[in-house]
Amino acid sequence: MSITPKIVLTHPGGGCGNYILQNLCKVDIKFLLAYHDRGTHSNEQNNNGIYDIRNITDINRVKGILVVTNRYYIDIDRIKNYDKKTIQVYIDDYNELVVLNWFLKHDYSTITGWENEQKKFWTGKYALEKAVCEWTTKMFDKNFIDIKIIPEIKEIFNFSSLYKNYNNSQKEFLKFGIDYNEHTHNNFLLSQKPILDVWKKILNNSKSNPLQLEEYFTRGIALALHQKQESIGREELYKKFNLN
Repeated sequence: MSITPKIVLTHPGGGCGNYILQNLCKVDIKFLLAYHDRGTHSNEQNNNGIYDIRNITDINRVKGILVVTNRYYIDIDRIKNYDKKTIQVYIDDYNELVVLNWFLKHDYSTITGWENEQKKFWTGKYALEKAVCEWTTKMFDKNFIDIKIIPEIKEIFNFSSLYKNYNNSQKEFLKFGIDYNEHTHNNFLLSQKPILDVWKKILNNSKSNPLQLEEYFTRGIALALHQKQESIGREELYKKFNLN
């Protein structure tokens, strides 16, 4: 008898899709920073049956499918071929954390490719900071294609629940019949400590001088938070911190 996909989960890059889907599929989880190595970025022998929809070769092996949010409508014809439940990871809060996750959880070649692409559009000493700031600012817009609600998907997993407290995350998984225990959640938070520590620094520096942070992407995220907090436009932000 064929094994049909248990679930389709659509999420933005940096939205913890691999971790969430491994829990929803009730597979053994190895606690890592990114959770890619036991999901969509690993080889077929080690991926727990969790695939990016573009990389499915044998439907009989599939337990769960990940779809990047802004590719959902491109891939929807393939999704319709599968007997599945579809869930969207909704970025309901901590939007800037999605961008930070992306930078800290992806490999060097992926990030270098992104940098080279951005340098075609942004110039000057703070070119990459401005690129990250623009991306993060878009993440605060609920209609942005990476995070907007997909009306065809009726079931939502709220991203922020993973970072608020155990009770929030437990209730979120319980919506899908998953008994998410506190030990698992504590291990997740422990695995994310390097990111949470950087996030705390960003939040603290965003109020005063974002440019004091070490990496261009942390500076860019902090600049976007400052722009949001102060309710100022892009050019006013650039002038305030001499970004041009």
